[in-house]
Amino acid sequence: MVVFLHRPLRTVGLILLAGLLLLPAGGCSGKSGPKLYPVTGSIKLGDKPMSKGSMAFNPDKAKGNTSTLVPSADIAEDGTFTVYTSGKPGAPLGWYKVTVISAVPVNPKDPYSETKSLINVKYNTVDTTDLSVEVVEAPKTYELKLSK
Repeated sequence: MVVFLHRPLRTVGLILLAGLLLLPAGGCSGKSGPKLYPVTGSIKLGDKPMSKGSMAFNPDKAKGNTSTLVPSADIAEDGTFTVYTSGKPGAPLGWYKVTVISAVPVNPKDPYSETKSLINVKYNTVDTTDLSVEVVEAPKTYELKLSK
């Protein structure tokens, strides 16, 4: 069965897939990869914590981040997240453009039905998101807020 997603969801899915495809390349060289720094925090939609979704931290080349890795996180029911890179907690240092996906099936009885975004679709792609974070050495709790 082939499932078609909305274009914004497909775009972020492709970005995440590209990041996953890069994982084996880093692991085959025998190196442990770049040093990772903790990235945890919370994400809200307006004043309420988000309760579902996923995030991708896309290296911001315009701000000097030349990494080829795309760290990612799932959003917990309480709106918290922990970022992972290549299956390990944390992310390399640098600036990232954060993309977020949060959607539900239009027909709750059919999980394969078309999806409806729970957030503004501008957060779905690197070109339109206005979320930006800098991963730094000192432990920090990142607080992200999406506008409605």
